[in-house]
Amino acid sequence: MNRTRLPHADTAKGLMIIMIVFGHFIERLLDWNATPKMPLLSLMYLIHIPTFVFLSGCFFTPRHWQHKIKRLALLYVLFQLLYTVCNRVTPPAFNFTIIPI
Repeated sequence: MNRTRLPHADTAKGLMIIMIVFGHFIERLLDWNATPKMPLLSLMYLIHIPTFVFLSGCFFTPRHWQHKIKRLALLYVLFQLLYTVCNRVTPPAFNFTIIPI
């Protein structure tokens, strides 16, 4: 089956992914409870995840979904194990901490 991609949908999903990364970065860097940043973070979290899920659901095709879920679950477990091992092995000075401003 020959499928064509919609550039606008791909761009919108890409922007939502960038917003996710940026939101996590700002949250860690500036602290979630910092009063001036809270409205910005709240707005970002209100918009980017639901929009990404909606756009992904619009273009979902049910082919090979069991294989995809198994592959994603395996990757999740592997990366979670890697994160846990690295977090336990590295000294506390190398662990990521919130920078007070």
